[in-house]
This record gives sequence, C-alpha cells and structure tokens, in this order.
Amino acid sequence: MKIELQLDYKIILRNSSRPVHLVAKLTAPAQLLTGRPRPTAFTVVLDRSGSMSGTPIEHAKRACREVIKNLRTEDYFSLVVFDSSAQVVIPLEQPVNRYGWYQTVDQIQAGDSTNLMAGWLLGRDELLKARETADGIAPIRKMLLLTDGHLNAGITELDYVEALTRAGLDKDEIRTSCLGFGDGYNENVLTAMSKVGQGQLHDADSPEKIQVILADELDGLQKLTVQNLRLRIQPKMFSNAWKQYGDYPQVQLPDGRTEVALGGLVSGGERYIVLMLEVLPLPLLSDGSLPASLRRLRLAHPEL
Repeated sequence: MKIELQLDYKIILRNSSRPVHLVAKLTAPAQLLTGRPRPTAFTVVLDRSGSMSGTPIEHAKRACREVIKNLRTEDYFSLVVFDSSAQVVIPLEQPVNRYGWYQTVDQIQAGDSTNLMAGWLLGRDELLKARETADGIAPIRKMLLLTDGHLNAGITELDYVEALTRAGLDKDEIRTSCLGFGDGYNENVLTAMSKVGQGQLHDADSPEKIQVILADELDGLQKLTVQNLRLRIQPKMFSNAWKQYGDYPQVQLPDGRTEVALGGLVSGGERYIVLMLEVLPLPLLSDGSLPASLRRLRLAHPEL
C-alpha cells in the first residue's frame, strides 16, 4: 500500500490557532499477473415477497442467472430466497451444475411478506462456509441483495439492520451490494446497507442495465487487492477537533480513536480522503522545538 500525505500549511505561526487540511492519497498494490486468481464466494439473496411479483421478480431472476453465467471455475456460489421466511435453495459450492442452477432460479415464485434480514442472515451463514484453499488463499465474500427493500417482517429497525450489516463486514469480511427493483424500492434501507457493507446500490430499472451492473460487480471483486481499508485517527494534545470532507462511514472506538471505513481497492486503485484538523496554539517546548504531532493516523486492512 502506497501512502502520500499533503498539508495545505506545512508551517504555522506559534501560539496561533488555525485549521489545517490534510489530503491522504492511498494507492493499492498492483496484482501480480503470475499469481493465482483469488476465488470469490458470491451469495445472491433474492426477495420473492408479494411486493416483488410480476416484472421485479422476473428481473431479479434474470440478474441471478447473469451472476451464475459469469462465475469462474474457482468461485463459489449460493442462492437464498426469502419472503416471510428465508430458505437456501442452492447451497454454497463451485459452479459444476450451472444448468441445474438455472432451472432452480426459473422455479422461484413470489410469496408473502418481506423478512429481508432473515434472508441476509442466512446468506451470511452460507458465505461463512467459504474457507481458505489448500495453499492458503482466502476467498472474497460478497453478498448481492436483490430486493425492493421493504421491511415489514422480522427485523425492521434500520439501526439494527445497519449494525448487522456492518458486523458482517468487520467480523466476517462480507461485503454487501444491493440491486433495487421496482419503482418504489426503499432507497433509504438499501443505501444504508450498501454504505456500511462497503458495497454499492444499483438501480435495476431495466434488463439492459443488469448485465452491465453485474459484470462490474464481478470484475471489481476479481481484481480486488485491498479490502475493508480503514483509517484510524488518534487525538493528540494540540488538535482537539477534526472532520472529514466526504461521507465515509466512521465509528468511535473504545480507546478514543475514530475509525473511518474507506472500502476496498482494485489493483492499482486510488482512494483519497481529506481531513480538516483544528490546531490549537502551539507553544515552544523547553528545548525550543514544537510538539511532535497533532494527530496520529494508522491504516488497517486484512491481508490478501
């Protein structure tokens, strides 16, 4: 990981306060062309509730077939469907029976109410079956939620939905992306899940877009070299306030540090974050020097 830092003011007057802006540019390492491809464990969680009946569920089934078609031989796939309850219809395995999977998808019919988190939790359990290969290569775990996002059964509190999705990323390295189907899908719910799950929200309003969306999702995962990148910010004596310019999710850690989630990076990809640091008046120390630091920044991400 290459890290470049740039301050707008490298020198400030002693005994004076002012805001200082810090730009951090983070560049992911290039993927070695000679290395073995990293497998992806991909679980589709498909909403078959009554509100998805008609065109939305047909488009969702088409999206599921598109995922199956684009899997590599080293990848893993599972399919979970849900309405008032959730069910695994394709257990996690490698794509040795795509034709049979297509038949399973074709048989999905709309049902009752929407217990979205029952589907997400069962999809998480499927992804946890994906283990390291014999030569120590850990698969990328990705969940794709195909839904209109309505919460009317089971867990319906958005804060709890966000907490579970975030825990899936932090504890189990499960990234969640959402495809919203229908004219009235719940954008607030799907945006929140995609954001804390370091995935994306896609508007699947036409069949033509689905193929492009899923190709981008799969291609991006297969080129991922850094996932769940986090910036941890520790307060120091002469900088009592700061903020980020952007909407990266952030949480307060028990030790007083703040953790900012920056997502994943593909091979050679770049990510920028801009911070404003409020600097208090800096006195000279007894030896005539200034205090050593204002904030301590630390990057963390799982080894790939």
